[in-house]
Amino acid sequence: MEVENNKLQQKLSLNSVEIRGVSVKENEDLYSILFSVGDALGLALGTSDVSGIYRQSSNDPVRPPPITAVFTRHDAAVNLVTSIRRRKGKLTTRDLRWKDNVAHDIYVSESLAPSSRKLFAAARAARRAKVVKYAWTRNGNIYVRKEDEASLIHVSKIADIPEIPTKSS
Repeated sequence: MEVENNKLQQKLSLNSVEIRGVSVKENEDLYSILFSVGDALGLALGTSDVSGIYRQSSNDPVRPPPITAVFTRHDAAVNLVTSIRRRKGKLTTRDLRWKDNVAHDIYVSESLAPSSRKLFAAARAARRAKVVKYAWTRNGNIYVRKEDEASLIHVSKIADIPEIPTKSS
């Protein structure tokens, strides 16, 4: 039941993309920020591509809340995420030609349902612990791969992630 609920939540987020690392500014124009990201990635985005854009709420005093862009077509969202994955080097505020004193990294990713986000965090923890070599998302699905030549594992529940060994005291 929980897996089916997560699939439904994720299906509702398929056309959404999250942009993280953009500082909050007074009277900011979120469409302008999205279009600047698109320009930096070589994509011509227009208002007809976006059905809505908003800043998420956040309790984190250090990190700015992410921006969520909801696209009218799934392929537009996929093109943005694919472009950032293929980019050589990180995307920063300097790439957007902003006049920041320090270049801040900007991250663009698929929007994940809350339970998928927790699963992906566990998959990334397994990667950091070197239990798996790769962890990634594609179209709202989470995958891990133990080795370069190993088959991929589709993660739909926490038990699908190879166990991280615990240290004995």
